[in-house]
Amino acid sequence: MAEYGTRDQLRLMTVASRLYHERGVRQRDIATQLGVSQPRVSRLLQQAEEQGIVRTVVVAPEGIYPEPEEALEDAYKLRECHVVEVFGGDGAIPRELGVAAARYLSETTLWGPRVGFTSWSSTLREMARELNAIRRPGVTHVVEMLGDLGTPLLQHEAGRATLQLARALGAEPVLLRTPGGTTSSPPSSSPRSARRAPSASSTSGSSTPTANPSTPRSTTSSSPSRTPSCARRRPGSSSRAAPASGSPCTPRSAGAGSTCSSPTSPAPAT
Repeated sequence: MAEYGTRDQLRLMTVASRLYHERGVRQRDIATQLGVSQPRVSRLLQQAEEQGIVRTVVVAPEGIYPEPEEALEDAYKLRECHVVEVFGGDGAIPRELGVAAARYLSETTLWGPRVGFTSWSSTLREMARELNAIRRPGVTHVVEMLGDLGTPLLQHEAGRATLQLARALGAEPVLLRTPGGTTSSPPSSSPRSARRAPSASSTSGSSTPTANPSTPRSTTSSSPSRTPSCARRRPGSSSRAAPASGSPCTPRSAGAGSTCSSPTSPAPAT
């Protein structure tokens, strides 16, 4: 400020800045008008910025959002981010983003000979549909990144989008005709768990003897259609038949089956 802080110096800075920034006068003509050299005009313009006389203000045009783009790039370490304004609700998002992606891909430089393409993305399918021929000499293949999913019609649209992108880039398409996802079958039950323990298995109207004859074991028949022979009535008699030796039975009411036991000694016949 001691060097160029005088009133006359500040006036020269202001006049040179207005001529240069507001009226678009070249520095050579400004030097002629002010009666100074062109290097002096260049120094005056630089000093005007240092003193705050000239302030650089960037006004983003409508539909351009540099601040949120820069915030996303810093937060997620992105190389480049584009924020797209969408009108028409959620249904218009794939279309608007696809058009913006096609415009970006037309102007950017692709790195590497192979381009991975997720053809199941509705946004990227719109991009491939909107993309004009932008042949890239270094690109040789467009490779699908996900196998078949969804309905046959959706699979057809995904394959067609891959072909469209490959045609636009002048590359060869590589279609991934494999299932995009599989489900694991439940583990089969062990054969051992399906077996029935010999001591617990029984059939209707019969009993399974135990290994120890000294321990009585009883089995109740649950089938009313089969009656043990020891519980049958004799024709014309109101008394029940005596149980056979070694297989005594205790009769029960009709239709409820009979209860048989295996005691240590057979009951005498009556």
